[in-house]
Amino acid sequence: MKEKKYDIYFENSVKVKSLNDDYFKCYQEIEKTLFKKQKNVLKTNILISEILDYMLICQEKGQTVKQMIGQSSQSFVDQINRKINYKEKINQLKQKDLNKYEMSGILLTMCIYIVLLFVKELIGNHYLINYYIDLLVAVIMLCISIKQLLNQRKLIKRYQVSIQPFVLEISSIVISLLISIVFYNSPFDITFVILVIAFFTSKKMYSKSLSN
Repeated sequence: MKEKKYDIYFENSVKVKSLNDDYFKCYQEIEKTLFKKQKNVLKTNILISEILDYMLICQEKGQTVKQMIGQSSQSFVDQINRKINYKEKINQLKQKDLNKYEMSGILLTMCIYIVLLFVKELIGNHYLINYYIDLLVAVIMLCISIKQLLNQRKLIKRYQVSIQPFVLEISSIVISLLISIVFYNSPFDITFVILVIAFFTSKKMYSKSLSN
């Protein structure tokens, strides 16, 4: 399978992996044509999603590519394109992505806070269990946090909206890290509050961007 050349959404790339060789070759030609003609990546991916769904159904039924597309691949694509209510599909996709952004933000908040706790332990030389176990947990949480930040960045890029929600999350992490380092010995910990406020604010900003 060739490396992706176009901005295919993750959901569609998963579907592509289920195509057999003949269907995949047909898909590649359709993909190439669509991205040459279409400038709206979001609508193109919605169309590709519908095409892939139909391809997988035909493949499961045992139909050949020729039986599926009929006289030409262009007429096949046009037929599917005419059936799509793009406004409805975009709204559905936005709602799903808002839910993903929210879940990603919750995970990010919890995981980063655990990392910050380890930073305080490291500076104060006082560990919850021991250095190695706490370090292992912190590294895992850091990897999950980075993954969630990348997910949020992709969701923002998908709709080409403001990156302010992403910048806010990064800023809250940096501020919380500085507070954890400077006030590592303080009995009061406000870093979690900062992260939670940033999460809710970021989510609200992203939701507002999607509604515009």
